[in-house]
Amino acid sequence: MDLSNELPVELLEMIFSHLEKKDHVTLSRVCQLFRLILNPWIYRRISCYWDQATSAKFPIHLLLRTCVEQPNLGSFVKEIEFHGIKPSSIWPDRRMTRSMVKQRQLMLKPILDFAHTADDGTGQRWGKSVQMGDPDVYMALLLWTLPQLRILRFGITFQQRSRYVGLLLKRILFGPAPDEPRSSFEHLQHVECCTNFPSSKIPLPAPWLQRNKRPVPVDFDEMLAFFHLPSIQHLTLLMPHSPLLDWPTDLPCTSTLSTLVLHHSEMREETLEQLLSVTPVLQELRYTAWRNPELPHQQSGYVHADLIRNALEHVRPTLQRLKIEVVFHNTDRVIVQSGDAWGIKKNLGSLQGFEQLQSLEVSIALLLGWDLESAPQLTDVLPSSIRRVCLRDDLGDFLEYGWNEQAILDQIGKLVVNRRQRTPDLELIKLHQAALHGVWGQEGWEELKSICERAGIDGEIWSWDNTQYH
Repeated sequence: MDLSNELPVELLEMIFSHLEKKDHVTLSRVCQLFRLILNPWIYRRISCYWDQATSAKFPIHLLLRTCVEQPNLGSFVKEIEFHGIKPSSIWPDRRMTRSMVKQRQLMLKPILDFAHTADDGTGQRWGKSVQMGDPDVYMALLLWTLPQLRILRFGITFQQRSRYVGLLLKRILFGPAPDEPRSSFEHLQHVECCTNFPSSKIPLPAPWLQRNKRPVPVDFDEMLAFFHLPSIQHLTLLMPHSPLLDWPTDLPCTSTLSTLVLHHSEMREETLEQLLSVTPVLQELRYTAWRNPELPHQQSGYVHADLIRNALEHVRPTLQRLKIEVVFHNTDRVIVQSGDAWGIKKNLGSLQGFEQLQSLEVSIALLLGWDLESAPQLTDVLPSSIRRVCLRDDLGDFLEYGWNEQAILDQIGKLVVNRRQRTPDLELIKLHQAALHGVWGQEGWEELKSICERAGIDGEIWSWDNTQYH
């Protein structure tokens, strides 16, 4: 009895939904019906992975050939990810050259003809890179064959080394239409760059920083085209030092972008304002200010809180979730002294005009200022709409850092006393002890917990290694 002809397609789909992707691939070889049912499942999410340790490389050239020869398979791809295990992963893949000596120029002719018409001087580079078997150009050409792509993720290696993706985006968005249209990225909603970069909550490896002297060398100008995507909703980017944004055309107006994540960002506060000025409906911002005054282009390691506040004014009517971290490069993680090169200038000031803001995570020194004597009260800066507050006590590595556990407890105590009048929706207070030095004692932890319990709100305490204190 041939069950494939007896069972309804809906029942087969229900059965296949409980299987893993490797099982889908195996079953797709059983019969044509199974292949038709399973192809959308197999191609829905693709992970292109390069492993330096085992020299394993994803055959991206074969996937490109498949999507060119069978466009219906490329239309099934909704999510794709490019990543490698280490930033020094081997980039050129010579297998591409050997496997496609006679086929690839003919196969890629419509795409390369489109690239060759570029008026930015890059046209000839495309063909040469194809001949050399450069995964960078194959990655860009592959994206062009995926008309239904929704989610795109790059690992650290790919934002560090890639240029063709940005060139392709600008070519499609701002250049003349190709003779043989494929993807215009009109459905692309979610983009993440440097997805496997170390978390800012974990000290970066000293050898990495000593070798590179910055989080990662990238050419962000090639990525600015993402802001022009017509359906973009989420952007995660690593922002290098950039005194002035070089937009590929007129300023974008990203009326669909709701989430912007800028991690390990070297950019100055003025650049942040440039970005936020073109995001009129932004609902969530996660921003990590990364400073290293030892770098030539970072003459000062100061973070200017008042300038960040000016930038936030552009998204004041719509912002609901805000997270700001401050990370000072300190390779040896020793106590350092603020002065000419380190520290925070001024404070964010009152956020009471942010009527939609519900969640706030921020360094207490950035929110209230470095100087305890002139610091405002939490009750005077938080909006009435706030529900969740996370105060990061993460700058204890500074000798002049005045915020201690008693000062922070006093601020929280006054906040909960006036909660019903000032912040009636407050339901969670979280403290993140993110510094290695000046760690709180058990008495401070217990008192904070007691304050929250008496006020009838939840309290969470997290230690510097990102584990919750019980």
